Amino acid sequence: MNLIAMTNSPRVIFASGALSQVADEIALLNKKRVLLISDESAAKHAARLQSELGSLVIQSVSHVVMHVPDEFSSLIASAARQEQIDLVLTIGGGSATGLGKIIALDCAINLMAIPTTYAGSEMTSIWGRTSNNQKTTGRSAAVLPKTTIYDPELTLTSIFYFCKQRNECNSACSRGFICT
Repeated sequence: MNLIAMTNSPRVIFASGALSQVADEIALLNKKRVLLISDESAAKHAARLQSELGSLVIQSVSHVVMHVPDEFSSLIASAARQEQIDLVLTIGGGSATGLGKIIALDCAINLMAIPTTYAGSEMTSIWGRTSNNQKTTGRSAAVLPKTTIYDPELTLTSIFYFCKQRNECNSACSRGFICT
């Protein structure tokens, strides 16, 4: 038995300070009209991107909702179509990436992801959305980012958060509390 796996991997940039390479990566994709999606935790980085990208950013969303409710994403997708957006750029955690994937899927446009947490969604073709309180997931090459940019400087707060949570759990376990 032979097994052949074919994948379309995104271009991956991993470097300290890689956030400064976003404009070059957008140019490499030959994109001109960007929708910038960020979550609240990445607001500072999104503001920097908006400033550096200037007129490339046609539309921006600075609030995301977990599990991507259709009533939330459909308004954004409609505006993206109207503005003829050709690239969704996400910066933040899994919810920002998730919303970007749904917009890319619904509008048939490319996605570029800059994760600031360790969600991992930015490297998969899996999407998820919620409609009428029902979560639906699927797979599509359309939601796999064309480029994923990892900048370790953007994840430093996540590392401290995880360490803090781990230390609190260790402290609780040592005092006899139930830990999972």
